[in-house]
Amino acid sequence: MFTIVKDKEYIAFTLVSEPSSIYPLVRRFEELAPEWGISNSGRIALVLRELLSDAVMRGKPQDGSRRVRCWVERTSEGPFKITVENEGGGLGFGFFNTSAPDALQNERGDGYALVRKVCRNLNLNARRNRVTALVDATETIGEEQ
Repeated sequence: MFTIVKDKEYIAFTLVSEPSSIYPLVRRFEELAPEWGISNSGRIALVLRELLSDAVMRGKPQDGSRRVRCWVERTSEGPFKITVENEGGGLGFGFFNTSAPDALQNERGDGYALVRKVCRNLNLNARRNRVTALVDATETIGEEQ
């Protein structure tokens, strides 16, 4: 379902583009998080789950013939950098002007609103098939930033 490459600065995942591969991957990340000194992986896991779900659902076909790649990296500034990329039809974030600070908060989907709320920054590449998010792991989801 997925492969993992792990280093002290990043964890890289490659998964088949099937919805059933998302939750096992997120659970595996949560198991690896303490090795990085992350005691509260909830924020990262939430963003990871939402971005992977979007990449799989929009990266059709969902028959395992395509791949989704994901990197979770440490940054020198403190937040973690999550990058998710699919081989298919782009990402749902491509329908929004992600450069505007409140662009995703107005979206009706709860996943977009949650991701926007917990991320310091969201960026989408020109092909609209890769999104990069900066996420702090130090706060719980209910706390204000």
